[in-house]
Amino acid sequence: MAAKDADQGLSHLLASTDPAQRIVIIGAGIVGSCLASILATDQHRQQERRHVVLIDRDVHGLPGSTGHAPGYVGQYNQIPALTTLAKRTVRKYLEINGGFNVVGGLEIAQSDKTAQSLKERCEAATSAGLNAKMISADDALSKAPFFIKAGGAKEALWFEKDGTANAQLIARHEQRRAKQHRALLIDADVKSVASKLVVLADGTRVETAKVVLCTGIWTRALLPSLPIVPVAHPYCYTAQRSEPRAIKTPFVRYPEAHVYVRDHGLRDGIGSYAHDPIAVANSQLTQSAYGEWHTAFEPILRDALALLPSETSDTFSVSPANVGHDRVFNGIFSVTPDGMPLVGKVKHHEGVYVASAVWVTHAAGCARLIADVLNECVAEGDRWLVKQLDPHRFDERDATELEKQALGTYNDIYNKNAQQHRQ
Repeated sequence: MAAKDADQGLSHLLASTDPAQRIVIIGAGIVGSCLASILATDQHRQQERRHVVLIDRDVHGLPGSTGHAPGYVGQYNQIPALTTLAKRTVRKYLEINGGFNVVGGLEIAQSDKTAQSLKERCEAATSAGLNAKMISADDALSKAPFFIKAGGAKEALWFEKDGTANAQLIARHEQRRAKQHRALLIDADVKSVASKLVVLADGTRVETAKVVLCTGIWTRALLPSLPIVPVAHPYCYTAQRSEPRAIKTPFVRYPEAHVYVRDHGLRDGIGSYAHDPIAVANSQLTQSAYGEWHTAFEPILRDALALLPSETSDTFSVSPANVGHDRVFNGIFSVTPDGMPLVGKVKHHEGVYVASAVWVTHAAGCARLIADVLNECVAEGDRWLVKQLDPHRFDERDATELEKQALGTYNDIYNKNAQQHRQ
């Protein structure tokens, strides 16, 4: 939407509608866009006509974490709430043409100890209703020969129904659906949020019945009391191939090495958590979710590439100085003290809600849940989810300790210390 059209749309909205009928969503990433679509189309849940407004500094440009999300979707998590949200999210993504590719997911055991851990994980995932099984090293190699060295695996855990999401496509699909149902999409910077009020950077005051912050790494700039910590994270791509590979390749995770790798269609991508977590201060956040490159990432990525066959690893570079920031970058995202999103009503700010620190893996599920909270129609069977994701579950805790605990979740992608994080 052009800025002029957005200004005219906003002016018309402010002049022609009752603030009591407005719901403003700040942040047009995958969560905010899914939420806008839900609220604009769930007419049977509305007691009265309402106007949905989606605001972002660049709605279609997706400057937040959705814009660089690598899209790995593993549905099992040792935290039951996250498994539930992931399963719901995948069901939604499968409804969108091109939104989700069921390529499967492999978790590689490089040692006997990890093989045993994966067997326990397999049993728990199966108990949670997921298609999971242990497979031999040879079977794993046959499924992902580009990402596993001969002799590089002891065993592997195979999730048949996991896959990869196209976060950008999903967000734009949901934006179009919301717009088709009369939601207004506005390009604007938000300066502040208060009870039933959103103030834009140009001073425009937008009164509203409810406002939902789906603002990811920028959430703490608007609501400083919430323990959401932006962190730096390295990811890199190969150059583009002339055509996709002939075989469908699952994404691969190496839990011992904190490494993950996938086929993006015309290029491969790899990321690593094998470094000390790096918090990003609000003052360091720019207009996008790309951060300053840390040269300390380069040996970490070289170690990650050493896990791959040379014909794959040789196609990567680990330095943006050599290939540019479109191929090697620091993609900032959010962590919380217990590794779970913050979803729900914000205290002391009437009409203010939040759905932030949400991974692509859980985005559609979180959007549906916050929509039910807004509509005051949470199913009895979902009240436990609302309680677990309550944004005020850390109240009365020391802020410094909460940030330290949040950073501790960065390296714990498999939630091995989930119980510790939630204490």
